[in-house]
Amino acid sequence: MEFKWLAPGLFGRSDGGKPLVEGYDYLWYLFTTISFECLVAAFLLLGGTDHLLIFAFGIFPGCGFILHNNVLHSVVYWHRDMPFRLIGAKAKFMIEVIPLVTAAALHHLLEFNYGYLALLVGCTGYFYAFAHFLRVAYDIKGIDVMLGLVMQVLAYMLNVELLVRALVLSFCFGICFYRYVTYCAPELPAHDKKELEQLPC
Repeated sequence: MEFKWLAPGLFGRSDGGKPLVEGYDYLWYLFTTISFECLVAAFLLLGGTDHLLIFAFGIFPGCGFILHNNVLHSVVYWHRDMPFRLIGAKAKFMIEVIPLVTAAALHHLLEFNYGYLALLVGCTGYFYAFAHFLRVAYDIKGIDVMLGLVMQVLAYMLNVELLVRALVLSFCFGICFYRYVTYCAPELPAHDKKELEQLPC
């Protein structure tokens, strides 16, 4: 069987077949573009543009976008027929808390730079998106992603007294813990299981 590379597109495939990305997955697919742009912004903000200007604005974003598309399309293509799985309450709690603590630590330990925030948001966004397309985190929804990113931005951008920052971080941690305690696993969508062919011994 000949393999034909068919990238996911907003309007389906040119041959009239079933598109690789459907429904709400379009939003996840577009969300990866925002994550990529955050990483490019982080590169420019942290690396500076005084030297290697052509490399910064041309070669790196171009090659990075090609790599971004190839990896994303490969993941979508090879995992599109796999059944969804749940990541669970504990893992979901850790995914929310670790970036929150990281953002707060970056604010205290390093000189303030929007590049660190863009880097953290970009990496977190990629993690959420690829976890979705790998079908391993059906219980992570768009509201979870938005809440996690907002708490990261708040933890890094809040430039007030230490006591106030501690109270805000405690409040964010309390939200994460409340969501952990009240976690309710969603019902997984039906999946047509295919019987595997037995290979000859």
